[in-house]
Amino acid sequence: MLKVAWMVSLSVLFFGELAAAQPADVQSEAATLPGATGDRPWARGVTGAQRKKAQRLLARGNALFLDSEYRQALAAYRQALEVWDHPALRFNIARTLINLDRPVEAYENIRLAVRHGPAPLPELYAEAKNYQILLRGQLAEITISCRQAGVRVTVDGTQYLDCPGERTAPLLPGQHKVIAEKAGFLPYSRNVTLVPAAVERLEITLLTLEEAAVTRRRWAWWKPWAVVGGSAAVASLGILFEWQAGSARDSYARDLRLFCSDTSCDVDDDLPDSAHRAWRRAQIEHAVGVSAIAIGSAGVLSGLLLVFLNRSRTFLPDRSEQPGPRGVRVVPAVSSDSVGAFLIHRF
Repeated sequence: MLKVAWMVSLSVLFFGELAAAQPADVQSEAATLPGATGDRPWARGVTGAQRKKAQRLLARGNALFLDSEYRQALAAYRQALEVWDHPALRFNIARTLINLDRPVEAYENIRLAVRHGPAPLPELYAEAKNYQILLRGQLAEITISCRQAGVRVTVDGTQYLDCPGERTAPLLPGQHKVIAEKAGFLPYSRNVTLVPAAVERLEITLLTLEEAAVTRRRWAWWKPWAVVGGSAAVASLGILFEWQAGSARDSYARDLRLFCSDTSCDVDDDLPDSAHRAWRRAQIEHAVGVSAIAIGSAGVLSGLLLVFLNRSRTFLPDRSEQPGPRGVRVVPAVSSDSVGAFLIHRF
């Protein structure tokens, strides 16, 4: 019964305005309905024949709607819309699309239905606004803008925008694929996750290969050379210790020739303490020198390898997932049977 009452009220409203747009001698009593004058924005330029045809198609669509033949009703309403783009027809189409579970198209039509205010929908305007609010709470919106001429933007494979320009449109919540392309430029591709009642904004700028290329090193240029220089210093220190060890061995050899040249002697007892100290120092400095030379040489080789690995590299950064603003957002969500919110944290 509710469906019947709605369709009847809409039919009376639309039929009345159709009649009001006719010449004075054929006007009916429905001409007193608000907004039923030919100079209204939605009635300008519409001929009497167009009004009659739209009325017949509206009646056919209403009958199909009452029989729950929603697809056929939608086809009839759209045929009428091609003849006369009337807000009441938009309202009928929106209701039909709701029954077909096509909320995005329903929202677009309900938005167009209320764009002229309550005048063309005196009895249904409040209901239309409620539908608009409920549908908006169930849908997400994406705003895409770009300034470069010739860029073609698609969303989920469907043409969305020809740049330069900006467009905002509702979409179902969830993940959507945004692609922008232009000859001679690197394509832009991004997966966007939309949530109900929120607006995602994208500003797209395409880059040429030269503009997008990035030259980088693995580390700061000086770090590998610091390894080379530090290792060379260690090796040099090892060489110094080895030279000092050689001097100590020479001092020990002189003492050995001086005290044990002609006769056999007991090295531990006959050599002076200075000779023993020279020998011990030679052993220690030799060990330290050899170790330092080995470590320093290995470090120099490693540093030179790091210098090679740290050479400049040119590459294209991944633009498929451009980060959005970081932080926490609280996004309200409204549906026909619930009210809530989404908490979004972008790291």
